[in-house]
Amino acid sequence: MGTWTYSTATTSELDAIARISGLSFAFAPEDSKKWIERSGLANVRVVRDAAGAVAGQLLRTTMGQFFGGRSVPTVGVAGVAVPPEGRGGGVATFLMTSFLREVRGDGVPISTLYPATQPLYRRVGFEQAGSRFEVRIPVARLGGEPRPEMRPATEADRPAVAECYQRMASHWDGWLDRGRYVWDRVWMPRGQAALGWVAPGAGGGIDGYAVLQQSRPDAASARHDVTLMDIGFRSAAGGRRVLGFLAGFASMGLDLVMHCGPTHPVLLMLREQRWTMTLRDFWMVRIVDVPGAIAARGYAPGAGGAVDLDVDDPLFPENAGRWRVHAEGGRAEAVRGGEGSVRLDIGALGALYAGYISAGGLRQAGRLYGDDAAVRAAATVFPAGSPGMPDMF
Repeated sequence: MGTWTYSTATTSELDAIARISGLSFAFAPEDSKKWIERSGLANVRVVRDAAGAVAGQLLRTTMGQFFGGRSVPTVGVAGVAVPPEGRGGGVATFLMTSFLREVRGDGVPISTLYPATQPLYRRVGFEQAGSRFEVRIPVARLGGEPRPEMRPATEADRPAVAECYQRMASHWDGWLDRGRYVWDRVWMPRGQAALGWVAPGAGGGIDGYAVLQQSRPDAASARHDVTLMDIGFRSAAGGRRVLGFLAGFASMGLDLVMHCGPTHPVLLMLREQRWTMTLRDFWMVRIVDVPGAIAARGYAPGAGGAVDLDVDDPLFPENAGRWRVHAEGGRAEAVRGGEGSVRLDIGALGALYAGYISAGGLRQAGRLYGDDAAVRAAATVFPAGSPGMPDMF
């Protein structure tokens, strides 16, 4: 391992960062620079070699993630990059290890990312925790309320749109409690303005909204796909209004394209199963602070139980060892002690925590050890679900 340092990027390093991002993600350097500037150079972390040159980088984004109806503070990771000439020497591992120590020092209990490669992130304690699919629905099959009242969204509508999204997102494990960076990606994906419409509410506010872009699969034809950057509604009635509005694109529209987890309210509202779903990504979670993470998420209000964990975490000894987790009344806490009847690594705990896989499934995969009674206890506190995420970051 070389002699490296980790800190916030400086303005003088912007060109070097843009070059590395461009090489890693096939951007033109000028496009990479615009992305970094929009995201904020203060959010970029770099590793420097002994000569002070940028050897690796990432972008951190502060937000939350909903689990059990509560927003758990998280720091998202994007744009992890090492130049081609510097790969394979441990820079990325040093970068991610340093980043996680910074996150823990900030008092944030988890971190979330989309992996370009899993071995790196598993090496520092991340594990699969949810999924993101692309769904294509023929516009002509959307249905919904005929001739719904909708109007173009204005800048003044954005707080109401954010509030509508927040109410909806809190019911879906894995959805983001969006920060500025993710909201910018909704309204300005890849620097191109999206178009928004809102369904006005009876007593003020809005009942639903859609933010979209149009794209022609065949440049010679005016027929086009309608790609949702975001969709939200307060009720089934609001959802029908938004779907009815989107159905109005049917004269020239081909597919409505949206992203979500294994399910989404829109899919439940369609008359027929005439849509396709393609897995695009698994996202990963790293528990940075075990008791902090356990206390931050929500749990089934009517359920109670306890499980004794024995956690292996080579990076953070503060997380390692035995914890007794007790859940009651929609809350839980982890305190030192217990019998350690369920043994698992920190990555497996992240997958269990998110509801991505059951304790029994983790045992079958060789990532959790315990007898049947211990596995049942773990499943009582951490039941498996179907965490997903509409957003890419």
